[in-house]
Amino acid sequence: MIFRNQKPIDGPYKVKQSIKTLPTGASDTVRGNEPIYVAAVDGALVLKSGSDTRTLQVGEGFLVAAGTTVIVGNTAEGKARLAILEVTPAS
Repeated sequence: MIFRNQKPIDGPYKVKQSIKTLPTGASDTVRGNEPIYVAAVDGALVLKSGSDTRTLQVGEGFLVAAGTTVIVGNTAEGKARLAILEVTPAS
């Protein structure tokens, strides 16, 4: 299953959070060398990775495994916003 993380991160680490807005019909790619948490803030989001598809409603989130690419899209009417939280080892 692509939406499960099995790689623990030992500290210390740094965290970067961002909010992206997707207009109707738009999509974006989420990929990282470390696990990334993505949550639907406003509007439903459709996630695709390979042949797997999942829909997130407002307040739901998922963890993208390190090295996995996920396409996040907005197929609903109106804008959708997603929160992206990246956790990486401190250098």
